[in-house]
Amino acid sequence: MVHVRTSELRRFLERSQHLVPEGREHQYLDWDQDLTELFRERP
Repeated sequence: MVHVRTSELRRFLERSQHLVPEGREHQYLDWDQDLTELFRERP
């Protein structure tokens, strides 16, 4: 279970939406590259 205050979550989401407008997530995220980095073998 995770406890989060609603007001704090709402504020976080509002700030996030200002940085990455709704519907434009694809312009800011590169899922293929991010997954490649995540699963890359590290020495």
